[in-house]
Amino acid sequence: MIGMDTNKGAPAGAQNKGQNHSLFEQPRKAASGIVYSGAVAAMLIFSLVYAVTLALVAQALGMTTAQLQQTQACRYISYLVSDAAFLAVIAAFVKIYKEGPKQFGFCAFRPRYAVLALLLAFGTLFSLNWVNTGLAALLERFGYTVPAADLPSLEGAGFFGVLLVVALLPAFFEETLLRGIVLSGIKDCGTVAVCLLSGLLFAVLHMNPVQTVYQFICGCLFALIAVRSGSVIPSMIAHFANNAVILLDAKFLFFTNLSGTPLYILCALSAAALLAVLAWLAFFDKSNARKKEGAVKPFLVPAAVGLAVGALVWAVNLASGFGG
Repeated sequence: MIGMDTNKGAPAGAQNKGQNHSLFEQPRKAASGIVYSGAVAAMLIFSLVYAVTLALVAQALGMTTAQLQQTQACRYISYLVSDAAFLAVIAAFVKIYKEGPKQFGFCAFRPRYAVLALLLAFGTLFSLNWVNTGLAALLERFGYTVPAADLPSLEGAGFFGVLLVVALLPAFFEETLLRGIVLSGIKDCGTVAVCLLSGLLFAVLHMNPVQTVYQFICGCLFALIAVRSGSVIPSMIAHFANNAVILLDAKFLFFTNLSGTPLYILCALSAAALLAVLAWLAFFDKSNARKKEGAVKPFLVPAAVGLAVGALVWAVNLASGFGG
């Protein structure tokens, strides 16, 4: 991110403001779009391979696929499929484009951004929890069935295994992909555009109708802290903290069981933290602030495939929820 030449390999004249409209004049931007589409495609391919393998193994063991899916091993593997797909895409990008981690965001950052990342996670998770629950309730009124999360067992040491596959690995791979490789290629589009685009990419990548709005907001905020800090690591911290607290609540029900005054106080503190961090990052911290200098088209053209396919799967998931 910092120190990254977003027009690496472009002709000299193509880097001037107002001249970066050709896909081929901005290969790094196009690479970001290809990486995004590749991630969506890889995730679907890996999921298909996993589903076929699951069916074959179930048949060999004399079990139904549903029975095999409920085993602890398969529950773990199901969460690792997307991570494996993202790892493959990241590795392919590094090999083909010859960039090291530092060039796409693994940079040193000021300690305050780690604190801001934790406050951001606290702020989004508790003050915006109503976004998910409200949208789920609205959809359920029209006959939608919210799919249950098949988490592996949280009992005993199993909790740490779940923490790894559900919180840590997704935070690492998704942030490396979106707020690292992709963001590094499009940051000259301007801070506001980058944050909004990152939110869209994040929401579409997850293809989860109930969580779409929440994931869009998180994607925007994670991008903002990545831009301001000049590093992808603070966004990883925020992402991991968000996922980890959800798992802690699933195990201990400390938030689920809150009601009345304690709940209102927690939500008020969370909202205050979110507003304070957002105000600081948006209006007072001008680190790495950029106005729009380059066109977004060189990114959107190759990314359109991933966005279209992701949106299609999102629609199918929504329809299947109404279907039963």
